[in-house]
Amino acid sequence: MRAWASVLVLCEAASCYGTPHHHSPDGGDGGDGSASDGSTDDGGLDATPTACSPGSACPAGTVCGPSSLCVDCSEITAMLPATPTLRRPMRGAYSGSLHAPAAIATLRPTFSWAAVSPTCGAVSYQIQADDSCPPGNLDACAFPSPELDAKEIAATSFSPMSDLKVATTPPVGALYAWRVRACDASARCGPWSEVRYLHVGRVREDINGDGYGDMLALSNRGIETYLGSSQFDVSAPSLTIAYGGGYPPTFVGDVNGDGFGDLFGTAPYAPSAGMAPTIVFGGPDVTAPTELSLTKTAGGPSTMLQTTSAGDVNGDGFADLIVQFDQCGEHPLGGQRRYDEPPRCRNRSSRRNDVRWTASPLAAL
Repeated sequence: MRAWASVLVLCEAASCYGTPHHHSPDGGDGGDGSASDGSTDDGGLDATPTACSPGSACPAGTVCGPSSLCVDCSEITAMLPATPTLRRPMRGAYSGSLHAPAAIATLRPTFSWAAVSPTCGAVSYQIQADDSCPPGNLDACAFPSPELDAKEIAATSFSPMSDLKVATTPPVGALYAWRVRACDASARCGPWSEVRYLHVGRVREDINGDGYGDMLALSNRGIETYLGSSQFDVSAPSLTIAYGGGYPPTFVGDVNGDGFGDLFGTAPYAPSAGMAPTIVFGGPDVTAPTELSLTKTAGGPSTMLQTTSAGDVNGDGFADLIVQFDQCGEHPLGGQRRYDEPPRCRNRSSRRNDVRWTASPLAAL
């Protein structure tokens, strides 16, 4: 009759586990943690590596290493994949229409980026898009609730399988921030790319936020606004926005980040004989919009030449503006302002000075 003794092994080594082993006096377990057939009895933690040869397939998450064994990428290199360079959509792009037929799938934008060189096995990509990142500091957004989070993408472009979530009441659509990172064969990922954003389901030339493009015309009464619709009625009367003259206003995108398209033009500046760049903010009430004149701190006259859109120069999610003045050596704007480059003018009589102004200070309006 065999006598069995139960031995409890206690140790401090990280590789030793406090699981009791039963040893047989006749060497059934060997007393050293190895079974009678010579295999290791560790619960599968040290499974026998899979042999491989160059070009052969390894289990998921592993690659064929220098020793012709399938191993995790961490055993081959500490280098992670590089940061992808984003391509399309461009920063601040407008994509899709809330009113387009569903079959066209315009609310499923295609994202693309440049390929990253592999560091360990095949490269895959992860993309995230989030509509909860507020304009102003998109680079710092942690993407707390991404509506799109796709992994293991082999290609360098991706289109979601379903429409991105957008608002269906004014202002319709949504602003989506997006980013991409590259991962190796063991799902170790490199740094996230820069953060870009796009407007999904919105139209740049939409002052009342209903998802249809609007039209403007300047008359002796002011700005004649013709609101778009699914069946545009040319006989419908226009809505008039009071406007004091100057250069005709143009659509410049969303300057203050509220989801409505804004206008930018010029208007007489009452305290002086000059003109002032003027923003007309879009909103649900087109007949009584909020306006803002951008003037010199001292309120002196300004000989203004042109106002236009600058896109989004600094990528913060707010549309930026360009004001061209004919006053070299002076800062044309006062109060809260931001310049992307200092004024440059060598000859006041012959050279005009272009000054760029970004609209991020208007975020609080």
